[in-house]
Amino acid sequence: PIILHLDLEVELQEDKALILQMKMMLTGTKIIAIYVIGIDALSSSYVRNELSFVQPTRTMLKFSPIKQRPQHERKSTELQMSLDMATFLRTEFVSTALFTNQIPRASNNCLQLGTYDGRIVNFIPRTIQELLTSTVEPDGSMPLSIGRQLKQQNDARNAGTTVRVMDQRADDLSMVDDDSVDCVITMQSMERMRENGLDWKKSIMEAGRVLKPGGRFLFCEQTTIGGESFLEYVTTLACIRKGAEETDTEERFLTFDEGASDDVDFVLVPHVAGIAVKAKDAGMTKQEKRSAELEKKTTADAERNLEFFEFGRKKRRIKKKKQQEKEREDDEEDGEVKK
Repeated sequence: PIILHLDLEVELQEDKALILQMKMMLTGTKIIAIYVIGIDALSSSYVRNELSFVQPTRTMLKFSPIKQRPQHERKSTELQMSLDMATFLRTEFVSTALFTNQIPRASNNCLQLGTYDGRIVNFIPRTIQELLTSTVEPDGSMPLSIGRQLKQQNDARNAGTTVRVMDQRADDLSMVDDDSVDCVITMQSMERMRENGLDWKKSIMEAGRVLKPGGRFLFCEQTTIGGESFLEYVTTLACIRKGAEETDTEERFLTFDEGASDDVDFVLVPHVAGIAVKAKDAGMTKQEKRSAELEKKTTADAERNLEFFEFGRKKRRIKKKKQQEKEREDDEEDGEVKK
């Protein structure tokens, strides 16, 4: 049995699209009660007619119009249906699959960009020892309700993960050191940042800063944020590599040099999900990079010489074994001749 609670703070035309999705998803489901708040009388009449397919006598359809506050007075901690139902459910599934399967089991800590509820605790592998948070609130404080959700979810899961509720904006991770995090994740947070006045581009730059070289940035976000391509910004994000001396010229390089992504299917609001891997030589000066490349080449040459040496030893052993077998056969033939 289902008790469905809808908070519709949208226009009538958007209501119609939502109700159509509900009809497709809920037909044949045993619904006890439906509570709808936040819509006017015209919308109420339309919704009542469209939901006539749930006809059991004990089904209760209750409408409670509420006085809406101006957009700028809303808090991100309020329960709102920011996405349509189909998009929300699909992106939720994709995010869960992405995070649980693509976060390396060797990772010790994980940071979420823009924590706005506690469900992320159930999206990460149980091998993660520490979960770091950041907020989408403009003042940088983590709401107490979200802190409680994180604690409750973590206690219920009982995986031994330490959740650090940190009062820091997602676009200013001042409480996290450079190159200290194994993986950074974000899901449906960038649009919330933009709406709350945070710089979503800077949050990705901060993710690149705190990630360890070779660390992973996993995301499931809207394809465009404020009219700009999210994926394009991630794949073209560049940092500056300085020379060892002040007179050396600076060099720009990609923060994430590997990755893969794909569009999320079966959604009404376009989303993209994927992985970006931080360059292993990120943060090095040009001299340090040349030294690392030389060391890598020297190591590769040494391993190749060792392989040749081992191959030569193996070849000599095989040759010696064949020679011993031949001598043994010759001795056996001589013995037969003497007999």
